[in-house]
Amino acid sequence: MLGLAGPVLALTGITPHFAPLSHAVVAGCGLVLGVAGLVLVLLAQRSMGASWRIGVEAAQRRRPAGRTRSRDRAFE
Repeated sequence: MLGLAGPVLALTGITPHFAPLSHAVVAGCGLVLGVAGLVLVLLAQRSMGASWRIGVEAAQRRRPAGRTRSRDRAFE
């Protein structure tokens, strides 16, 4: 939700205009950096192959020695 707040506030005129950042070169650099970051993330995920996953399988969960309760759901 907060990621959407910045553009909404800027488009509605609630936040003040910051002139140095409205230059076309700055916008172009931001676009290039954003696209490069996305490409790097996708390449990293592709290189991890099957190792890249979300979550922990039930068989891989373990309870640390000496603990009876954990706040981390992966250890429950």
